Amino acid sequence: MRKLLPLLLGLLLLSACGETEPVSKTNFMLDTIVQITLYDGTDPGVIDQAFDEIRRLEDILSVEREGSDLDRLAQAAGQDWVEIQPETEEVLRLAKTYSARSQGGFDVTAGP
Repeated sequence: MRKLLPLLLGLLLLSACGETEPVSKTNFMLDTIVQITLYDGTDPGVIDQAFDEIRRLEDILSVEREGSDLDRLAQAAGQDWVEIQPETEEVLRLAKTYSARSQGGFDVTAGP
């Protein structure tokens, strides 16, 4: 999460500048179509780096991927401690904050 946010913010800021032809790539990730477009002529490899980071986060945060932090938490619910990545802890802390702010309108739970 900490690596992805600055990268994505940088891409958004850079996309507002420049006169070169846009470069775009699309992938199926996060159970949806993800498209990243560069408008400033930056090295197109930056898009691949962004997709790599999304893939890395999906591997640890997906409830559907066997062995991910969230999968292991669900499997061990109420039974055992689970060691998780810092990104997972950050996402769960933020989810708890948003749940409190929305007075329960936002519910992060998905299963046990």
